Amino acid sequence: MTSYEEESETVFSFGGLWGFSKKSIESMQIIWLSVAWTIWKERNNRIFKGKEDNLLALGERVKLQSF
Repeated sequence: MTSYEEESETVFSFGGLWGFSKKSIESMQIIWLSVAWTIWKERNNRIFKGKEDNLLALGERVKLQSF
């Protein structure tokens, strides 16, 4: 089993404890990945390009990528 598969299994098992459906857990995973990707891209923009977005713009970017 790969690291991603193990992580997914852990998330599914904990989600099941709180009564989340598989679809809800998958949606949360997509949102989490979108947040991580947006933070990573913003980090790179700040370090390598000297550009900086505000928090509201980053939140909008997460929404666009998630849905």
